[in-house]
Amino acid sequence: MKGLLISTFLILSIWCNAQKLDSLMVSFNGVTHTVYADDTVHLGYGKNPYGSFQFIDFNGRPLEKEYGGRKAVVLNIRYYKSLDKTELTIKFAKNPAYYKVLIPQAIEIGEIVGINSTVFKKE
Repeated sequence: MKGLLISTFLILSIWCNAQKLDSLMVSFNGVTHTVYADDTVHLGYGKNPYGSFQFIDFNGRPLEKEYGGRKAVVLNIRYYKSLDKTELTIKFAKNPAYYKVLIPQAIEIGEIVGINSTVFKKE
């Protein structure tokens, strides 16, 4: 019981430490883009062995490989100072789930290939 209380406190302190951002500047291969809410994110393909995504997930479960090559809309941008982690929340059309994206890592390995008309990496 004590462990559950401590882990709950830890999770709440990290969550409360999140800072909502209006925009985020990302760059890769000399291409820079400023991300805002309502931007369109273009997905590449998952880099896990079975094709699922490493840096895009829903409650800790990786995004399935069927979403490779699709588009999603950015809902919000958050920065967790204590973890030094920047995260986008995205949503696909006709899917009720909201997915979390670790943005610099996802761009670097090609799981995110572009935002709006900006292309970071061609596959």
